[in-house]
Amino acid sequence: MLDLIQIGKFGVLNAQKLISTTSNNINNVNTEGYTRKQTLTYTSSIDWGVGNTDTRRIYSQYVQRELYADNGNKSYYEAAKSGMSAVDSMLSDDEMSVSTAFTKYFNALSSSVQNPTSTSAREEVLADLKVIQNRFTTLNGEIQRQIADVNGKINDSVSSVNSLTRSICELNRQILASSADEGQAGERNEIYLQMQDKRDLLIKQLSEQVGINTVTQSNGSISVYMSGNGQLLCNDSTYATITGNEDQLDSTRQYLTLKFNNFAGSVNDATQVRLNDADIGGAIGGYLASCSEIRQTMRDLGRLSISFADALNQQNRAGFTLEGIAGDNIFSVKDLYAATDDPTNSQSCLMNFVEGKGSNVTANDYKISFEGGQLRVFERDAYGKETELKATDYVVKNDAQGNLVIDMSDYAGINLSFNSSRTDLENGKHNFLVQPTLNAAYTTEVNISKPEDLAYASAVRTSTTKNNNLGNAVISLASMSAVGPNMGVSVDPVTNMPVFNQNAPVKVIIADDGSYNILNKAGDVIGTAPASCKGQGLFSQAVDLNGNAFNANGFPGYEINITGTVQPGDSFEIEINTNGIGDNTNGNIMSAMKDVKLVGSTGTEKITFNEGYASLTTRLGSAVYSAETNLAAAESKREQTQELYDSEAGVNLDEEAADLIKYQQTYQACAKIITASQTIFDSLISAF
Repeated sequence: MLDLIQIGKFGVLNAQKLISTTSNNINNVNTEGYTRKQTLTYTSSIDWGVGNTDTRRIYSQYVQRELYADNGNKSYYEAAKSGMSAVDSMLSDDEMSVSTAFTKYFNALSSSVQNPTSTSAREEVLADLKVIQNRFTTLNGEIQRQIADVNGKINDSVSSVNSLTRSICELNRQILASSADEGQAGERNEIYLQMQDKRDLLIKQLSEQVGINTVTQSNGSISVYMSGNGQLLCNDSTYATITGNEDQLDSTRQYLTLKFNNFAGSVNDATQVRLNDADIGGAIGGYLASCSEIRQTMRDLGRLSISFADALNQQNRAGFTLEGIAGDNIFSVKDLYAATDDPTNSQSCLMNFVEGKGSNVTANDYKISFEGGQLRVFERDAYGKETELKATDYVVKNDAQGNLVIDMSDYAGINLSFNSSRTDLENGKHNFLVQPTLNAAYTTEVNISKPEDLAYASAVRTSTTKNNNLGNAVISLASMSAVGPNMGVSVDPVTNMPVFNQNAPVKVIIADDGSYNILNKAGDVIGTAPASCKGQGLFSQAVDLNGNAFNANGFPGYEINITGTVQPGDSFEIEINTNGIGDNTNGNIMSAMKDVKLVGSTGTEKITFNEGYASLTTRLGSAVYSAETNLAAAESKREQTQELYDSEAGVNLDEEAADLIKYQQTYQACAKIITASQTIFDSLISAF
């Protein structure tokens, strides 16, 4: 009879435990991070009835790890997309599009040059130029604000990561401290399981911020590592702290470092590890990637701004204005100082864009390094990857004071001027970073203030009417591209009028063999073009007296065509376009620039202004589309993994309800055993 009471007693207690576990599952069906519990019952090998019970969490560690990875991927593409979408929308908006402003400007210019003396038509052109610059400035400013916003989100995520790694480490320690009670019935064991649930929830939240891998140790603690580089984030004694740092050479760029802290309060490891952006993953990695793409868009926009400004400046200076003076720069293009890691700032580097080289300008940054005691030049791409340039990509020389000058005009359209000699710079062992186009769209401004300043008239004109030529050929000005001391035409500093330089080609005479002799104003032959060129692009076909190309380095800054039948002795004149303010030759050339490939692109390829804007919008749009596509795939994969995980770890109310009924019936049956034993006992007592 005592056996019956013992069996009933343990049966009731066991059923009570089973009912408690099932009830707990039902109550926490909507609790975030809750893992379904199961109580296992073991048969007693000593006494009749049931033995010990063990409550455990039901889940798959392998599926859980896959879920962590999926969380990181989803968050990465979500953050990347959100960081870039706002900028992409701005660039595509017609009200802010530079391409729309380009089209309007060139249409107005085309109309204006048909009536070159009309100031009202010129006013519209000047207004459209200001609209273009306003678009550049506004877009650059908005992109800068977006970068600041994304950097703010990175800092928020970093704070979250630091809080999570410390909390996970603390929970690891608490779980280890209570692990001696694991397997015992009662409140202590339930708290132990709750701590494990909380730890898993924190690790899940951490997986959304950075890409992680987890390893369950033999003592029950979990070590968390970054999936990209294997760096430890936390275990049962140590947790990592991530810090956002401003790049010393680039204030708009953030990089992250990691250091380790000992939870027990002993001396922390002072070593800081710099993290590679590509190894971070999660939301932080996505934000960093979006920042790189956005910053590259700023550079692309700056390159387009510089190419446009330089092309218009060159052409406007090649003509003269409605007031009869030489044209000036339409835009002011600012020089800038390179950033340096020299704490004293005693050594500096000034960058300037080389006039006439705007189409060579790239959308990359350049680092000039002396840190090893040797001059080295690196090109830095959108993601900070550095490639050392060949010595043939730039020219090293000295200025009049013996200071170092690096001429990169043919490679990148820029010059770098230092305030120290090469020897002193190499002894100083510092780095310089120049970012030619990062803020160029913001700093370039319209330089002219009056519509009369637009130089529609060409500096030179051609003539065939002064000569009694035997042939019927006529001369025409094909292009006027540049003036200056090294060109055919300069600007008189006193009168501000165009004048021929000493060796400028001013006359062409047909030789007996049909070739074209080119003469200067002294009447000397300075070059010859073959008869086979038939007078088209004459200077580009000619050679000088030494057999070298006549138009080397753009000389003489203008080009002519002689069309028709020529005869020996025929001559053709080139002269300064005196009193030619009604001329629209230079204006027509400026208008035709709409379709000229003047913007640098990939390799040596050049594209038009509208193509340049389309290229930068397409580039960012493709990055956004890629992020959207990958996000959709990542969300689908995560949803599948979550369903697989929930199939074990999630609470199924139907299943729990059925178990609850079963355990209630077990409880009632075990209670009846005790009742039956009591009845038998009472019967035995009453028999005496």
